[in-house]
Amino acid sequence: MLASPIAAGGLVLDIAGALILASAFMLKRPTAWRQESTTYVGGNAPLFLSAAKQTADAWVGGALLAAGFAAQLVPTVGADPPWLCLWLTLPVAISVSAIAAAVLWRVLRPLNIQRAIAHDLEQRWVDYQRDYPDREEAERQWWAAIESWGYFIYKERRPGEELQAFGRRLVGERRWRQIDRPPPPT
Repeated sequence: MLASPIAAGGLVLDIAGALILASAFMLKRPTAWRQESTTYVGGNAPLFLSAAKQTADAWVGGALLAAGFAAQLVPTVGADPPWLCLWLTLPVAISVSAIAAAVLWRVLRPLNIQRAIAHDLEQRWVDYQRDYPDREEAERQWWAAIESWGYFIYKERRPGEELQAFGRRLVGERRWRQIDRPPPPT
């Protein structure tokens, strides 16, 4: 019995989805393991960022797996058009997988990291207001947190760049406007 071309394309999508889901663990180096398992004052930023990346990986990997299983289901319910062939379904499945991986690494991971950092900064402002009776110290701590996030995502503050502009660059303009934050330092 010949395999269905749709099911074969679905298997390609399943393999790509599984590789994307597993990539966060299989490509991790011992230095990253160490960073993520070390204790830091104020939270473990490398672990936090890793979780943000893994969440984006799960979105794409899960979507590819679901599409792959759906494609495998199609011939079992009797829908197997005779005009479909492997030379069409396999390149389409490979292309879809490559585009999904590119969108993941170029768009979704960075956006989810920005989202996670913005959430952390909002929560830190709430915490600092509670933990520091001196408002100026709370503000100083919050603005220092922005610089530390830049360090962890390998974005340096440009010479002469104001902290507010740097924060905008870290989390994106839209998220920056949404963050409840202290006034910029003078």
